[in-house]
Amino acid sequence: MKLTYQEIDKLSDVTSFAAANGKMLFYRNIEEIVSYFDNKIIFRSKNYVDYFTFDRYFFANETIPKAGGILFLEKEVKYFKDLFINKLINNHELLGSFENRTVKMNIATGDSVELFPDNIFYFLAFENLIAADLDGKIQLRSLLDGSEIWNFDVNSFGSFKYYNNEDLPYKVQQVICVNKDILWTLLFGGRLIGINIKNGKLLHDINFLKIISLVYPNSINYSVQIHFDEDNEEIIWLTNQNLIKIDLNTLEVKHVKDYSIGPREQHWRFMTSTIKDNLIYFTGDYGWKLGVANVIGVMDKKSGEVLWSQALEKTRGLPTPPQVSENKLYVLSASKTLYIFERTQ
Repeated sequence: MKLTYQEIDKLSDVTSFAAANGKMLFYRNIEEIVSYFDNKIIFRSKNYVDYFTFDRYFFANETIPKAGGILFLEKEVKYFKDLFINKLINNHELLGSFENRTVKMNIATGDSVELFPDNIFYFLAFENLIAADLDGKIQLRSLLDGSEIWNFDVNSFGSFKYYNNEDLPYKVQQVICVNKDILWTLLFGGRLIGINIKNGKLLHDINFLKIISLVYPNSINYSVQIHFDEDNEEIIWLTNQNLIKIDLNTLEVKHVKDYSIGPREQHWRFMTSTIKDNLIYFTGDYGWKLGVANVIGVMDKKSGEVLWSQALEKTRGLPTPPQVSENKLYVLSASKTLYIFERTQ
């Protein structure tokens, strides 16, 4: 199967955006947030706006010089001074950072409950619980009152030998998902651990870098996002030059494809990715042409076959994952150009 996309628009001076449900909002000219399909300015800010996201509703955050959360509800736009919005818990509550604390806040009243005494960066909120990395420990707390249920000390794993022979400590890289009462977390160093969500006991410890064979041991990028494919109950990791899958039922680790095999001019290197339905949308570099991503593309999720790709010029890189909404594909360059493609086949 081959896909075809056509570039239909290109917007300049865009610093952040989000696309979902047939809508797209973007921030331009360090001043205004615009609804693309309505061609309408819906919010103005003199601060730098970043971290555009869709999670039940669109939201964004001012980051420079001060934090401020902007939430785009169906009939109004709400602004939360000094708050950095991390996630929408439900239609009435959000999770955010406020005064160097992690809080749950009521959207209507602004009332808040402290969940963590510090800001958290790696977390997963589900049902009425939140799992987060704090001071080398994975902590599970209640989203109702912030009370701790259990914690798991990642420091107990000690250190591992990095590809340059340096000893580095294991640490949380991403809290991925909960599947069948098991919390799955990736540790920097190639370790995937599964913790019993009910009691905090370690159930599974998969050191998949010892299971799969890599042509180049350093061809793993731990900072790229791992995806949970809920329908197939598997973890998908498109990292640098490798497509790796872990079946969460059988715990089989499958090295689907190694893109470093063959002539150097035919190598792929992947930087960011997004999964939707049976496709993986990615940014990357083909043939070692540049040190940054300059290609937008789509691959088959099952086989890893690249179905469509297009090199973009003078981007200075494509640092953020592509976004997909209906038949539109969006990607933002480091040179502040937002490219919009439409699927034609």
